Amino acid sequence: MNRTFFRSGVLQFGGLIERSFQRLPLPVAISWTIFAALLFFISTRLDAGVDITDTAFYLISVSRHAQIIAQVTLFGALWDSISPFASIYWNRILALLLIVASSLYLSWGATKYLTSAQGLQSILLVGPLCATAALAFYNFWLPDPSYDLINLVLVSTVLGSFFQLIDLFGNGKTPTARGVVLPITILGAAGLSLALVKVTTAALLAPLLVIFLLWTARHVTAARVWITSIGGALAGMVVPVLLLMSVGLYPAKAVNVLLEGFYVAQMITDPHFNVLESLRIYTANIQSVIQGNRYLLVSFMVLGVLSAAAVPRTGIISTVRPWVRGCQAAMLVAAIVILSFDGASPQIRLTLIGLLGQLAAIYSIGTGQFKADIRGRALFVVGITAYGQVAYCFGTNSPWSNLLSLATLLALVPAAVFFGALARSNVIYALALIGGSAQITAISIERSPYRLNSTFSALTEVVEIGPNNEPFKVNPAFAPFYRNLENVRSQYFGGGDVPVLLDMTGRAPMAAYQLGAQIPGTAWTLAGYSGSSDFFRYFVSRLSEADRKSAWLLVPDSTYPGIPLDLLSDLGIDFPGLYVPVTEIPIPSVHGRAILYRPR
Repeated sequence: MNRTFFRSGVLQFGGLIERSFQRLPLPVAISWTIFAALLFFISTRLDAGVDITDTAFYLISVSRHAQIIAQVTLFGALWDSISPFASIYWNRILALLLIVASSLYLSWGATKYLTSAQGLQSILLVGPLCATAALAFYNFWLPDPSYDLINLVLVSTVLGSFFQLIDLFGNGKTPTARGVVLPITILGAAGLSLALVKVTTAALLAPLLVIFLLWTARHVTAARVWITSIGGALAGMVVPVLLLMSVGLYPAKAVNVLLEGFYVAQMITDPHFNVLESLRIYTANIQSVIQGNRYLLVSFMVLGVLSAAAVPRTGIISTVRPWVRGCQAAMLVAAIVILSFDGASPQIRLTLIGLLGQLAAIYSIGTGQFKADIRGRALFVVGITAYGQVAYCFGTNSPWSNLLSLATLLALVPAAVFFGALARSNVIYALALIGGSAQITAISIERSPYRLNSTFSALTEVVEIGPNNEPFKVNPAFAPFYRNLENVRSQYFGGGDVPVLLDMTGRAPMAAYQLGAQIPGTAWTLAGYSGSSDFFRYFVSRLSEADRKSAWLLVPDSTYPGIPLDLLSDLGIDFPGLYVPVTEIPIPSVHGRAILYRPR
C-alpha cells in the first residue's frame, strides 16, 4: 500500500509540474529571467578587460584596416563600414546587440519553419532561450568585434533566412514574390559577408544552401517568384560590396588583400585543416572529463538507461511514461549542475551541455507523438544546426576546443526551438540546458577571463586606452604598460607624420594602438612561429626606405624570445647604433619586459 501511495504521489507531483510548464507564463518568465540576468552580467562588465594581443589585433584590424596590405579576412573593414562608433566601449555594445539580434532571427526562422506559422507565443519562449545560448560566446571574454564574433552572427543570420526559405518553398508550396524578397535578400547579404569574413565557413554552407533551395523550389513555376528570388539575392550581395567601398576598399583591392593574405598566412600557420585529428583529441578530452567525475559518469549512464527504456520497440511511437520522463528530466538537471561546478575547462563543459541539448532534442523527437512531417522538420532543424556548428568550427583553422564552446548556440537551437514550439510540457529540458550554459559562461568570465592573467574581480586599475583615452579597468600588472606608452604618445606623437612601430616582441600589438603609431602592413607581427621571420621580413620589406629608417622599435628583454634582431640589419635598419631607449614596459602575459626605442 505504501508503494502504491508513493507511486501515486510521484505521478500526481509529476503531473502538476507538467501542467505548470504546459501553461505559457511560467516557462516564458523563466526564459526571459535567465536571458536578462546573463545579458546584464555581461553588459555591466564591458568597461573592463583589454588584452594586449587578441583584443589589440581586432581593434587595429578595424581602426587601421586601410593600412593592412594582406589579410585572409576582411572583418575589420566590414565592421568599420557598419559601425558608426570610434569608441571601444560602444563597439562592444554594438557587438553584443548583433549577437542577440542574429540569434533571435535564427530562432524566429527555425520556429516558423517547424510550426509553419510565425507563432508569437512560441517566439516569446524560444527567442530568449536562443539568445541566452548565443551569449555563451563571451565565456572567453573577448567582447570586442572579431572575426569569430562576426562569423557566429553571420552563420546565425544565414541559417535563419535558410529556414524561412525552406518553409516558403517546401512541400510543393508556391510562395509569393513579396514573401520571398526579404529573406532571400538577407541571405545574399549575409552569405557574401560570410565569404569575406570566413571563406572556409562559407565554402561549407554554400553547397548546402544551393542544393536544398533548388530541391525545394523545383515545383515553383511562377516566373515572378524566380526573378524576385534571383534579384533579391543579387541585391543582397551588393550590400557588403557597397559597405566596403564606403570605407575605401574597392573590389579589386579587396580580392588582392584576401589572396595575398592567404599566401602570407601559410608562412605562419599550417594550411591543412586537421579537423579529424582535432576532433579526436577533443573527444578524448570530453571522455576524460566524464570518466574523471564519478557523479557525472553515473548521471550520464542513468540518462542512457532511461533513454533506452523510452525508445519504442515497435513501429508505433509511444508516449513515455510520466515517471520515466520525470526521472530523465531530474537526471538531466543533475548532470548540468555537476557540469557547472566540475573542474574541467569551461569550453569542455559548455560543449557537453551543447551535446546534451542535441541528444535531448533528438530523443524527444523520436519518442514523441508527432505527425511524420513535423518529426521530419524537427530532425531537419537538428541536422542543419549541427552542420552549421561544424561549418563555424571549420571556419577557423584551430583546435575545436576553442570553437565548439563558441558554437553552443548552434548546439542548443534544436532543443530551444523544439521544446519551446512543440513540446512545451518538456520545456524544463531546454530551461535546464540554457540555465547551465548561462551559469558556466558567467563563472568562466569571472574566474578565467581570456589572457588577462587574473580573475575578473582583480581588474581594478583604471587606465586610458587608445586615441580617445577611454577609461578601462585592467589588471594592475598591466597598468604600467598602458601608462608608459600613453606618456610617450603625448610627448612624441602629438602631430606631424606618425612613424611606424615595429614590434620585435611579436606579443604586443596593443603598443601600436596605444601609441597611435603606424603599422607595417599587418596588425600583428606574430613571434614564436616557425615562419615568423619570413612573415616579418615580408611586411617590413614593403615599407619605404624612409619609413624603415624612421621606425620605432619595441624590443624584448632576454627573458623571452621575440623576432630575431638580426633581421633589422638585413632590412637596412641600424639597431642599436642609431637608436636610443625611451621607456620600459612590462608584458606580464609572457612574464617579461620590453624597451621602446626611437631613432636618434
